[in-house]
Amino acid sequence: MISNIGLRTRITAALALASATTAVFVLPGAMWIITGIVVRADERELRSQYDALQSRLGQEARRAAAMSAVVAAMPAVQEAMARDDRDALIKLFGPAFAVLKSDYGVDQFQFHSPPAISYLRVHQPTKFGDDLSSFRKTVLAANQERKTIVGLEGGIAGLGIRGIVPIAQAGKHLGSVEFGLSFGQSFFDEFKRTRGVDVAFYLAEKSEFKTFGGTLGGRSFFNPADYRSAGDGGFLIHQDRLDAMPVAALLAPIKGFSGKSIGAVEIVMDNSEYVTSLNKARWLAIGMAVLGLLIAAAAGLLIARGISRPILAITRAMRDLAGGDLTVSLPAQHGAGRRGLQGERHPRRQAPGRSGRGRGAIGAGEAKDLRCARRQLRIQRSQRRRQRVDGSRRDAGDGAIDVVDRRAIEAADAGGLDGIGLRLR
Repeated sequence: MISNIGLRTRITAALALASATTAVFVLPGAMWIITGIVVRADERELRSQYDALQSRLGQEARRAAAMSAVVAAMPAVQEAMARDDRDALIKLFGPAFAVLKSDYGVDQFQFHSPPAISYLRVHQPTKFGDDLSSFRKTVLAANQERKTIVGLEGGIAGLGIRGIVPIAQAGKHLGSVEFGLSFGQSFFDEFKRTRGVDVAFYLAEKSEFKTFGGTLGGRSFFNPADYRSAGDGGFLIHQDRLDAMPVAALLAPIKGFSGKSIGAVEIVMDNSEYVTSLNKARWLAIGMAVLGLLIAAAAGLLIARGISRPILAITRAMRDLAGGDLTVSLPAQHGAGRRGLQGERHPRRQAPGRSGRGRGAIGAGEAKDLRCARRQLRIQRSQRRRQRVDGSRRDAGDGAIDVVDRRAIEAADAGGLDGIGLRLR
């Protein structure tokens, strides 16, 4: 079947197939690289959002510590703690707590006596005297190490951003004061408003992760195994859709004041811009591949035409030569073969002194010899033709001898045996 296809078609098809094969291998690789670029861009942006969340938590913890430091430095507070005067502290801060809660996000305002006894909850004055050492490690550390402690920690009122500062008077340690800022829905709503991303926090409780708060409405793009992986310090990225909007989601650990993971945070951002860019790049790559294929096919057609024309012309000429037609001219522009064959198409010039001699000038005996010579030449020529292989390949020497034979016969017709002898010498 392939042998029936023309040379020009074969060359064109070969170049087109080579281009298509190249596109098949190059296009997936290019798309893999482009997809990788988009994924890395997603990861960078999600990481920046995660860093912003961590920075916001750090800022809030430092703000809580700053307020605690101001209270701890007040002489009236130091004097009240030294005298064990709880009422004095209530009079100092009780009226102002409502403003702190409503305007500055303060959920907890508490004084402790060593090592971790609740001395006064300004936000709940009637509840005091309970031992917090079993679950409030920040309070225990601040009183034992007598240094400022900040970070996320749970308590009776729940998880909060805490800043705890020791209270001392004349070098004597008296206890500590704590401000706890909101780490609830208001924090997540504010983060979404300022950063333009959804966020949810999952608090680790024994072997489970429970939703603490967020703006995703209870939805999540990760499973419990992913939460455990993030709780162990892993970072996971997932691409999906949220209400028909392309999104990219990050699940990452959240650490408490001690540096240990206390849960996982999920950050979800709009990914439409990256997906649109990826689709444009994909169609551009496909379009360039198709264009390259068309160019290759067109170039193959032009090259095939330039190559096939002389080859086909030579093939036709050789076929005619094999059939015995020595009047054909080869398409080559130079070479002895062309000059020899073309030269034989034209009659030789007659030798001087022989122009007046014709067939009628010879005698009867000479004419008989001439006929015998002509017959012998034809027999030799027929024998050589039968020796050709399949009629397709012909030795250049045979061609030259055939030419001489034919010219000899013509000479015999024109000049008798003398002409034959002249040309055979």
